[in-house]
Amino acid sequence: MLKCLILVPVYNEEESLQQLIDRLKSTIIKQHDINLTILFINDGSTDDSELILIKNKLNYINLVNNLGLGASTQSGYKYAAAGNFDYVIKIDGDGQHPPEEMRKLIDAASVNNEDLIIGSRFLTNSGYKPSFSRKIGMLYSSWLLRLVSGLWITDTTSGYLLLKKELVRHFAKDYPQFSAGLTYLFIAHKSGFSFKE
Repeated sequence: MLKCLILVPVYNEEESLQQLIDRLKSTIIKQHDINLTILFINDGSTDDSELILIKNKLNYINLVNNLGLGASTQSGYKYAAAGNFDYVIKIDGDGQHPPEEMRKLIDAASVNNEDLIIGSRFLTNSGYKPSFSRKIGMLYSSWLLRLVSGLWITDTTSGYLLLKKELVRHFAKDYPQFSAGLTYLFIAHKSGFSFKE
């Protein structure tokens, strides 16, 4: 049975965290063919995020100081590499990524050879409407990635990801600490890994 880690970086998410936890637990109950483990990375939250994790008796790593999304995400990749997980699904702690859609990432990973599956907000009509400036930035990122890799990815800023084991091991050693956005895709491409939206 495949081992999959659901990695959730958290920074001051007390407003949305309990709802996300409930949705994750509900989603996990429905998966019988894959072993799912949830790991939260509490990235130096100053609100009650850690208390919510304690109350729910969840696995979490507590970073004493706020290190940022890149460093907190890499902490999760290090944990996953040490635990020999087959897949890591990364979702944001603010609840913007629906846990109910994780199955689509898992199914895509099982039929595609790519090392990284990107959950896109744009391949189908998800209802997501970025601001004009964000839309321009995303378009710029897509074109920049295409120039470097030849790949066209519409949602280069998506944080809803599935990574396979070898890429997780690579990112456990080499991951951008301060600029995790588009940079991690450049690192993956340069290191010979492939990705699919």
